[in-house]
Amino acid sequence: MKKKIRKRRLTKEGKMLTAGAVAVIVLLALGAFFFLFRVDNVYVVGSTRYTDDQIKEYVLTTPMTSNTVLAMLFQKHTNAENIPFVDSFDLERVNAHTLRIHVNEKKIVGYIAQGTDRLYFNKDGLVVEVTSMEQEEIDALNQEEEELNQLKEQAAQEAAAQEADAALESLTGESTDTTDGTDTEDAQEEGTDSETAQADNADDQVLQAVESDSGNENATKFKAAVTDVPRVIGITDKTSGIALGDTIPAVADGIYNTILGITRMVEKYEILPEMLCFNENQEIILVYNSGKIHCNLGKDRLLEEKITRVAAILPKLTDFTGILHLEDYDTDITNIIFSKETLYTLKMEIAQIEGKDFSEETTDPGQDAATDPAADTADTEGDTAAQDAGSDPATSGEDTQDGDTQEDTVADGSDAGTTQDASGQETESAGKADGASQSGADSSGTQQTAGE
Repeated sequence: MKKKIRKRRLTKEGKMLTAGAVAVIVLLALGAFFFLFRVDNVYVVGSTRYTDDQIKEYVLTTPMTSNTVLAMLFQKHTNAENIPFVDSFDLERVNAHTLRIHVNEKKIVGYIAQGTDRLYFNKDGLVVEVTSMEQEEIDALNQEEEELNQLKEQAAQEAAAQEADAALESLTGESTDTTDGTDTEDAQEEGTDSETAQADNADDQVLQAVESDSGNENATKFKAAVTDVPRVIGITDKTSGIALGDTIPAVADGIYNTILGITRMVEKYEILPEMLCFNENQEIILVYNSGKIHCNLGKDRLLEEKITRVAAILPKLTDFTGILHLEDYDTDITNIIFSKETLYTLKMEIAQIEGKDFSEETTDPGQDAATDPAADTADTEGDTAAQDAGSDPATSGEDTQDGDTQEDTVADGSDAGTTQDASGQETESAGKADGASQSGADSSGTQQTAGE
């Protein structure tokens, strides 16, 4: 005979007690879960544009991120929104109380200016970020024409001073220009023990690449003034209508590969330029020191070797304004030419690459000064030589051959020959003078070739 099992039904009070016990157990379990796996430490890696606190504030916004287990279950990967230059975030659980945030930044190699916006692009020319310029930069763009006019006036004043010095030197035979000598001493003080071949009163200097001083952190460190990626100009003819997600139309094939290679190399040597320019011949120009130094790299050839030389020479050019010529660089070349230029010339070159036309007259007054003093000197000395030739042709011939400068030699020889022909004297000394003129011209051509 089977014994009947009676089922005891819980009373209302019993059910409440049971439910309360279960709730307590669940709460204790949840409390233990959140306590045992609470987030106490968070590390951030891969962020170069934001602080760790900014990244934490952006990522750790939900209750899930306060627990290492839940964070890995529900927010292991997060796409970034409304935070420039960041593509996504990945969470890594280091231990029960520690998370590591991996910041996946957008790969940017440069930016172009479109109106008052900066369009940042990647290695394929795709615009991945658009930001507005700061008001200071907008004001600088608006005042660019005025700045060029001021630089032009300054260059004209310097040219007039050089012209006066050249005329005084031609009359007295004494030079009053000591600027080049001072610059040479400064360059030697800043440089290393390598030899520097240069001539007094010359616009070109021959520099030798030197090994960077590894013990000096500032030896070759030239960071961009505004951003950690350079502004790029001369890569497109399109000046408007480019939006986020568009590919910037390039003027030449392979130009983005060139930009990528250059940015990697300048980052390696810590010489990020302010601007990376491509002129109409697709020759590369790196701009440093607020536009005062242009490094002309020429075509996309031996770029790593050229940038290595730039890194070695750049610290010696801190107080100079001009162009470092590497267009014709080859591996067996040790001397690099640096030509002094006016800031007006350098700024105007950039404006022309950008397609800006501020004025019809773009000739640098400093360029005119290089020619006008020589012409004035020739006229002055020609008149003096004519008077001397009228009284003593032989003496004039000697003075012609022993001229202090090549320009003086050519002018004196020509005037001496004319004077002697007009007075009916023998033309032998005039022939010697003409020979000296030809020799001076040949010598000038030879020095120009050597400088080049």
